[in-house]
Amino acid sequence: MSANVTTRLKEAYVESVAWLLLVTAVVKLAGVLTASTDFLRLADPLIPFMNNGMVMLAAAMLEFVCFVLIKKNYAGNIGRQFMVILWCSSIFASYRLGLFAMDYQGPCKCLGSWGAILNLSNAALNTISFIIFLYLLVPSLFLYIFVGRSGNRNELWPHKNLFFIFLFSIYSNTLHGNTGSATVTNSRSGIINLEGVYYHEHQMIPRYYSEHGRFRIWIDWPLWSISYDCQSSTTNKWNFYGDQAAMCTEEGVYILRRMSKLNVRRADLPVNYLHVFPGNIPPPFEGVTYHLWLATIAPSLWTNNVGLGYGPNISDASMFFNTNALTKYTYYDDGLDTRELIFHKNGTFFGRNLQKRARLMMIELPPLFTNGYNYASVRWSNHTNYKGYRVPLLAEIKRYIPIEAAISEQQLTTSSIATIMITNIIVENEKKVLPALLSADDVAFVEDFRFQKYGVAKLPYVITNSIPSMNDRMLTKYALAYPKRSLEDVVFTEMGYPPISEWKKNIRWQDSICDCTAFSHVCWCASMG
Repeated sequence: MSANVTTRLKEAYVESVAWLLLVTAVVKLAGVLTASTDFLRLADPLIPFMNNGMVMLAAAMLEFVCFVLIKKNYAGNIGRQFMVILWCSSIFASYRLGLFAMDYQGPCKCLGSWGAILNLSNAALNTISFIIFLYLLVPSLFLYIFVGRSGNRNELWPHKNLFFIFLFSIYSNTLHGNTGSATVTNSRSGIINLEGVYYHEHQMIPRYYSEHGRFRIWIDWPLWSISYDCQSSTTNKWNFYGDQAAMCTEEGVYILRRMSKLNVRRADLPVNYLHVFPGNIPPPFEGVTYHLWLATIAPSLWTNNVGLGYGPNISDASMFFNTNALTKYTYYDDGLDTRELIFHKNGTFFGRNLQKRARLMMIELPPLFTNGYNYASVRWSNHTNYKGYRVPLLAEIKRYIPIEAAISEQQLTTSSIATIMITNIIVENEKKVLPALLSADDVAFVEDFRFQKYGVAKLPYVITNSIPSMNDRMLTKYALAYPKRSLEDVVFTEMGYPPISEWKKNIRWQDSICDCTAFSHVCWCASMG
């Protein structure tokens, strides 16, 4: 290939890259102008102190500066033009490798919000941006090396170090990508201990009570444990227990309640009371341990995608202890240091109508709340990061109920407030086992909800020292011999009603009697006719 042809190809490549950079800069600026405010205020996954709008503006400015350098400042100097292209593409490469190291799965922001406008999928956007990135990086790197070998060494020497800076930027950004992420990803590693203070106030009369205490949380994702020491609480019949603990293993969630030292020990309640649930989410009715889990461990379940989604159910008793049930929520991240999760209660739901022979029916809220209402919120602030964990130093959990004589679905009153404050973070590098829930001389009454596959919704037994595995032969044999009961039967019995199976049996008998009576009446009418 002649020198003239090679020179023309180089000039054509440089010219195309210059105009491509200008087009992508304009696209980014247009994307900033057309994108939603929530998207622009969302924290960047790799650079948490910058939001999406700031990152897109910075990228557009970089591309515009490179266009000016290529077309004006370094016009006619092909070597310096290649260096500008390589410099720009190296910055994009370091950013992309940082996202790759974090296992980021979201859409590329190279085209702003035009993906949604043009109805392009995330995969299509990522493919387009990757092709553009390769078009900038590969030819410029090859041609720079080629020009560097054949050109004037003194002219190009100040820019040769840029190639090593490019490699260093990739290495350093890959290292810092795990700790600077606003999105908690699978890169979490190491053990972390959190210590703090918990305060809860239930404001509704006649069930007003308050308590506060100290807690310690141990996390080695996905395993975790919580211990809570109640230091002060009001004494009433709804708050018998003070000290609590919870633990998550591969077999489920264990929640231990100890009789409060501040209350008189009752003879009809054991000292230790242990609930065992399948899955890895504690039920909302477990109170303190659920609040501590929601404030400190649950943030790992949400990413920085603002908008509607589905997450762990926070409070619907009709789910019958189903900790894997999902509810609608709205997630908000201001891109700085505050995140908020708002739970939404549906205006219609299925339930049993006890006044109509426990028939399953759709129940609707009053007309004002047919679209539901926001019944709980979690607000995190003052975060810190360590090894992929985004630890909120302060969290507030609020529950809402509609006020009487409300004229709008927004007229809600706060029924309870739980405040969780982290006071100390202890980092442990050595691998350790989960802290034990029971000591050597502890005895606990257990209600185990893991044996639903055997038709047993709740299996009661007593243990000492340790918690048996659900694969324990004696426990499995006991579960197979235990009377079969559904979750609905358990819930109805604990509410003081007959088991739902008896209601259904009575309904079938009554329906049969009605059918026989109707059939006899038809036969009698036919014989009389």
